[in-house]
Amino acid sequence: MKTKKYVIVAAVIGCIAVFLTIKAIGITKHKFLKDKYRERLQKSSGVTVYVEVVVSKPNLDESRSISNKCEQELNTEVELELRKYGIQVLDEATVFAPSLKVDVFATNHSTENDFYTYCYMVQHHELATLDRTKLKTPGICWHSDLVLGRGGLDDLKKGVIVIVRNYINDYLAANPKEEPAKKQIEKPIFDSIWMDRLN
Repeated sequence: MKTKKYVIVAAVIGCIAVFLTIKAIGITKHKFLKDKYRERLQKSSGVTVYVEVVVSKPNLDESRSISNKCEQELNTEVELELRKYGIQVLDEATVFAPSLKVDVFATNHSTENDFYTYCYMVQHHELATLDRTKLKTPGICWHSDLVLGRGGLDDLKKGVIVIVRNYINDYLAANPKEEPAKKQIEKPIFDSIWMDRLN
């Protein structure tokens, strides 16, 4: 009977060890990928913001109206968040500018409530050069996971801002602000002459 207990305990300990090893490998891989994404954001000098929101409701006019309103609100919130942390928001007319793209899809099949099923993703696109052809093409330098959720549109917007803040953290880590060099106070020449004479 005791042998059976020891075998069970050993099996449980073995399972826990395997689980923790797999978890540690996953964390290491995640950190490696996160570092790669940050590396790709280096020397970036701002982004153009593009927000695309598609809201699906039974009434088509209502869907368009809510989509446009949500898109404008989210665009404003994302731009404010970037500016708050010192990231330059570039004009849409800037050619080949890096861009932060926010894609949102929300659906509500009821006319009675404002409860949505939604998904969203945030991506940083930038012009990249392909090694084999030396051709310049838009590429994804950073992206969030695809987030799925349920709730009101306010919940959706808050979730998007959380992901944008994750992007901001990575952006700022890749592009640390340089502290201005401290000016040394120059001593007047006559002070050093008088000090020499006093000594």
